[in-house]
Amino acid sequence: MNGTTDELPGFEERLLSELRQVVEERQSASADTTTPRFARRPPSIPPRRRLPVLAAAALALLLAVGVIGIAAPRSSDASTYSMETLPSGQIHVVLAPDFDEAERLRAELEDAGVTVQPGTIAAAPALVGAIEILPLGTHGWPGAASKPDGLEVGDGEFWIDPQRYQGSVELLVYVAPPPGEPWQQAPSVFHPEEPLGGLPCSLDGPLTTEPLEAAARQVGIEKFNWLAEAGDPTGDEVHLDESAERPDGEVLAASLRAPGELEVLVRPTALVERFGHVGPPSMSLNLHDAEQPVCTPQLAARW
Repeated sequence: MNGTTDELPGFEERLLSELRQVVEERQSASADTTTPRFARRPPSIPPRRRLPVLAAAALALLLAVGVIGIAAPRSSDASTYSMETLPSGQIHVVLAPDFDEAERLRAELEDAGVTVQPGTIAAAPALVGAIEILPLGTHGWPGAASKPDGLEVGDGEFWIDPQRYQGSVELLVYVAPPPGEPWQQAPSVFHPEEPLGGLPCSLDGPLTTEPLEAAARQVGIEKFNWLAEAGDPTGDEVHLDESAERPDGEVLAASLRAPGELEVLVRPTALVERFGHVGPPSMSLNLHDAEQPVCTPQLAARW
């Protein structure tokens, strides 16, 4: 019987924002194995509506050991971006999939009279080229501030009109990671174009870890990283226990961090009994402007 993908308003926004925070904390803790892992929650979210998240792919659990940041310039002379001033006066910047010259581009834009801080995040192929706007100096959700006048973004490119643009923002650019490196961000593994597309649509209730693992192995996913909530999931900080062994519980979100490698955020059974069931996991691309796919009989029939 088919379930639905109805979720609390803003679920994907809270998910992606907190996933990025977990990714940063993972990197900062890598030199100190005693540091507990946790996801901080934006204070603006009422406790009863807060939902935990994975490390951005991940997941996106967005899901790597790296962190959103400024890439170092490459050693060769080949540039990973082009910049030109159009007859209209607009500045047009085109970024390569392996863009890694954020500081150089920032300086060049500053010389042109505009303040924009490019940043990069290693992403799954489906997200490479996406650009999101963040308030400068934060890694909050891209929609936290309105888009400045005179700035337009596209797929792997953006335009700035120096006569109209008065903003000061960070442009988060999703780029291809170096060969062999994991993805920091990826779509939900349940997105219709991902390996487990539509799986939540086949259920009447929450998705638990056992059928998730079975379905994942059916499509060739053999490596799992489980992040289980520990303690009160409604608090401002949610501690996460990381394990290669599957915990019993309900799935909050899941994304690939590399081909054949899945990262999953779980509410353990004991916490479900105390704090209630979770909603169906997101099936979105894990981008701010991406729409949440709707369950259809065709999606449910896959499973």
